[in-house]
Amino acid sequence: MKMFDVNYVGGTFGTNAKWFNVEGQNVQVVTIQESEDGKYSELYYIVSNDDGKTFETRQLVKGGENYHFGRPHVVSDGQTVVVAFQHSRYGSSPYHTIVLTSFDGGQTFSDKEIDLSQ
Repeated sequence: MKMFDVNYVGGTFGTNAKWFNVEGQNVQVVTIQESEDGKYSELYYIVSNDDGKTFETRQLVKGGENYHFGRPHVVSDGQTVVVAFQHSRYGSSPYHTIVLTSFDGGQTFSDKEIDLSQ
């Protein structure tokens, strides 16, 4: 898998959007990896609860064929973690925004699609 450039900020999420978050001893990163053949991408949540000494990686979403993700962002407040990203099937438009929410410090996430095209 190859890593996307995760330095993008701004766009439809605004200039304060970010792909990483630091709160106390917690470091959180969301990143997108593309398959070797470029047919799909996967969204990962990487977290450290010990000031970055160790990290745990969790796959949040795996796309199907020609299913791609973009613009991942993460914020948190205590045990609440929110991850937002866009997705689209190759060649289709518009992108759709998905928000994943966790109320247990990132152990589990629920999702909601937000249609911004209307």
